[in-house]
Amino acid sequence: MHSSDLDEVGQIRSFSSSLFFSAFIYITAILCCVYNFLGIFVLVFRPWVHLATNLGFIGVIVFTRYKSPLERFNARFAYVVDFLLIVLTILVSWYYARFYEDLLYRVAVPDFEDIVVSSITILICLELSRRTIGKGLSVIAAVFLAYAFWGQYLPGIFHHEGFSFRRIVVFMYNENGIFGSALEAGATFVLLFVVFGEFLNKFGCGEVFIDLATGIAGKYRGGPAKIAVLSSALFGTIAGSSIANVAATGTFTIPLMKRTGYRAEFAGAVEAAASTGGQIMPPIMGATAFVMAEIVGVPYSTVALAAMLPAILFFFSVLVMVHCEAVKSSLKGLPREALPSVKKLLKEKWAYLLPVVTVFSSLLIFNVSTARAALYGIMTAICVPVLARNRDVRFRHFFDALADGALSVMGILASCAVAGIVIGVLAMTGLGSKLGNFLIQVSGGNLFLILIAGMLLSIVLGMGLPSTPSYIVAVSVVGPALGMAKMPMLTAHLFIFYYAVLSVVTPPIALASYTAAGIARANVTKVGIEGVKLASAAFIVPFMFAYSPALMLQGTWGEIIAGVFSSVIGICILATSIQGYFFGSLNIVQRFVFFVGAMLSLYSGIVTDIAGIGLFAVCIFFSPVQRRDIALWASSLAQRRRESLS
Repeated sequence: MHSSDLDEVGQIRSFSSSLFFSAFIYITAILCCVYNFLGIFVLVFRPWVHLATNLGFIGVIVFTRYKSPLERFNARFAYVVDFLLIVLTILVSWYYARFYEDLLYRVAVPDFEDIVVSSITILICLELSRRTIGKGLSVIAAVFLAYAFWGQYLPGIFHHEGFSFRRIVVFMYNENGIFGSALEAGATFVLLFVVFGEFLNKFGCGEVFIDLATGIAGKYRGGPAKIAVLSSALFGTIAGSSIANVAATGTFTIPLMKRTGYRAEFAGAVEAAASTGGQIMPPIMGATAFVMAEIVGVPYSTVALAAMLPAILFFFSVLVMVHCEAVKSSLKGLPREALPSVKKLLKEKWAYLLPVVTVFSSLLIFNVSTARAALYGIMTAICVPVLARNRDVRFRHFFDALADGALSVMGILASCAVAGIVIGVLAMTGLGSKLGNFLIQVSGGNLFLILIAGMLLSIVLGMGLPSTPSYIVAVSVVGPALGMAKMPMLTAHLFIFYYAVLSVVTPPIALASYTAAGIARANVTKVGIEGVKLASAAFIVPFMFAYSPALMLQGTWGEIIAGVFSSVIGICILATSIQGYFFGSLNIVQRFVFFVGAMLSLYSGIVTDIAGIGLFAVCIFFSPVQRRDIALWASSLAQRRRESLS
């Protein structure tokens, strides 16, 4: 499922002529999954042993599977170096697992071997991340390490007391750094749910999601784009990456949109924006919801329910913009005979929906642990072919799901290890608290200015990263500032998570847009710009729930209903403003007035809601073109209603 994603950021070696290496990677990936399932549910290894073993698996798979930059000069020498890196990764992992308790006792005065092994481990992790997800996170981690080494020479808030080389590297080589919470989250929740997603794919559930979206939305105006939005929402919540979602669903939806009449740039942008939104869509949210629940210290159900309405508002805004584009371009829906019957689909393939229902009910109703919910979901997915009487599923699909799941998660695990370095530097130097104090001082305690700074930092820190490590890195840096601003912890974490995820659709490093542009054969820059326009609501929604807890289902039912009503109206006005269409084309003045009205409506408060909706209504009232088109639409609707009754 994620192979296209990996090809974008790392060069995977071709083993088409080498059965041995292909089999080696395949078997090692399966063993990695089997080990993790046994380690989590049966044998229950000690945490340091479990994480060290996972780092060993990462090193073996990545240094075998991914090309070395040395290959362009001398392939044989590159293979020798990679073999040495594999051996070193196994040794440093074994060293940590074997001498963990000894390392704790001599952390203040480490042995020479401790310093050497710690230094090698840091370099290995940086290279693992660089090969799998690109150089972005490795560069960020290197900058943070440089700050730890030389921050004593910096002035102002960035100054620290200074630390020795041995103290820094050994500090990174423990549970405060590389083997900390980030890698632990990746090696449990994220790995299990990525494997779960692969089982859904291999056993046909992903296809059913797309068929279901096609049957629901295909008949409406601009149906293919609406199919893309709905299928990406359904598929994206279980995918571990927005880019993987584009690659998986975009190969079907983008050509379909182009055949219907959508511009290539718009088709790519729709898929990029919708796939990005899949990461913020409950119930699974690309597995990051479970990491967030652990960090915040609340049940998973609390995170999922809090994220539900904001995610729905985002997808609603994309659907409105897609509809506006379809009307402007006079596009029609797909013919009914070409669409799958939703009723028939649910009757014949209801079993394919059981895995997601199992996970969701296990977490929300039966309150089982996150890991066990994933296990139950996988077990249900395995039973689906039997219940659905699917003869196309082979026994090898079981092993393919395990192998592809492990291979898909390698980049995430490698980046989680490097994210631990960033977290370690923040803990050692106190930089997070310093940045928080600095933002509070500069903003004068103004929450809006702090949120703006938090948004920009989260986007920059998340660029080029999978959703889980981007969230972990961003929350480590931005979280203290929002905490000092007295923002509730869950609200702050959701706020940061939104912008960390949106970095994949935000130029200049808009990887989701780049992937969609490749499938659409469209200009990358234009797809990136269109993608930001379509995802614009997601840039505003976090500010909405930061000021209006009702959108996170916090408050009375009256407050929640009022908040949802004003938000839906505001989102509609915003979408039409951006697309420049509301029952006819809007001129630049109307678009500006609509935009102001949308911002007022989206801001929490009765006065601003009335002002925003009133401004919108006045603008329509004084526009003869819009009044005429609305009257024609109402008349046509009434005529169709009379025909249906007769």
